[in-house]
Amino acid sequence: MYSELLKVFKTEKYCSFYTGDDYDKFFFGKIIALNNDEVAIHMYSTGGGNNGVLVKHLPDIYRIECDSKYNKKMEKLIESDNTECNIVIDSDSIFESAVKFAIDNTFVISIVLFDCDHVNVTGMPLSLENGICTIKQIDDYGQEDGITSFLFDNVTQIEINTEYEQIIKKLMDKL
Repeated sequence: MYSELLKVFKTEKYCSFYTGDDYDKFFFGKIIALNNDEVAIHMYSTGGGNNGVLVKHLPDIYRIECDSKYNKKMEKLIESDNTECNIVIDSDSIFESAVKFAIDNTFVISIVLFDCDHVNVTGMPLSLENGICTIKQIDDYGQEDGITSFLFDNVTQIEINTEYEQIIKKLMDKL
């Protein structure tokens, strides 16, 4: 799958990316970072708006679809929205770079551990040192809910500035 992902990355093509066990579920967007093991996708909502960045391991993507009617419709919506991806991720170390970018730019992130089917931790990343990631947890109401640390090698997905994280950040800023 790497060679196919590399093609769409080099051409900056918008595609639908299928992952996980739900075979009808996909993410629409454009690859912004890629290496042999990891991928970062700038996602768009069904209305064409910015929906943050998804970081996953390459083997988690089992299908990509390009140039479909749906994709062409989405490209038109994106053009009218003029949504830019302001998240910069280094292709050499995508997972680590994503967390460090979130730390430097005070983005809320959501973390999935061990290929779980739901988000395990949402909050403000504080540090990533010696293989340990530490996050100030934020609840659904934008309030602090303790500090958590975990082995970074156990991370299987990172979401940065998706609709959910944008809402949490707004709530945090209003407290």
